[in-house]
Amino acid sequence: MPSPREYTIYVVVDDDAVRDSICVLMESLGFGTCAFGSANALLRGDRMAVKSCLIVDDALPGVSGFELLDRLRSEGLQAPAIVITQRVSAGAQAASDRVGALLLQKPYTGDKLIGCLVKAFARDRDTPN
Repeated sequence: MPSPREYTIYVVVDDDAVRDSICVLMESLGFGTCAFGSANALLRGDRMAVKSCLIVDDALPGVSGFELLDRLRSEGLQAPAIVITQRVSAGAQAASDRVGALLLQKPYTGDKLIGCLVKAFARDRDTPN
C-alpha cells in the first residue's frame, strides 16, 4: 500500500454513520479523507486530489455509485475505487469491471475494507497509465 500521507480517500456514502465510520478507519491508517453524502455533492465540490481513492456506495440517491464512476472515468480520473454493494450480481460485477472498481459486499468488516483498499492500490500500481 502506498504512503497514506500521499493519498486522499473520497468517501461517498449516503448513510451518515457508515460514512463517518469509514472516514475514522481511513484516518486511523493515516489517510486524509473527504466525505460526501451523494454523488452530486462530490461532483459539485472542489477538484479531486491527483492521488486519490474512492469508496462509494452503489445505491446512492440520484446518481448511483457506478454512474458517478462512469462520469469521473470519462473526465479522465482513473483513481482506484471500491464500490460497496448490497449484493454482488452479474450486473454489479459487469459495472464494476467497466469502471475498473473492486466490489465490497455488505455487511463487511473493517479488515475486509482494508484488504479491499490494499487490492485497489495494488491494481492501480500494476495498471499502465
